[in-house]
Amino acid sequence: MTEYLAAIVHDPIDARANGGESLRDYQGRVGGFLDWLARQPWQCVLLVAHEETLRILRAHCESIDLSEVAGQSFANCVPYFFQLARAN
Repeated sequence: MTEYLAAIVHDPIDARANGGESLRDYQGRVGGFLDWLARQPWQCVLLVAHEETLRILRAHCESIDLSEVAGQSFANCVPYFFQLARAN
């Protein structure tokens, strides 16, 4: 974790550590899933996720920029509630 954080400290949104994906890249991938999820008929869905995914969920659901969630901490084993806008 220390090496990862050192690799992205200069740009936590667009830096790619060791050729991996950036937070913005990850947002695109997770965002596609969230758009698909919003089109489903389910009223409630339980997602189990890591901290980086929770950052993306918050940015997506609250329509905020990645700069507002980059580095945000989420506690382990705590339920968080996010409301997706229903797709038409």
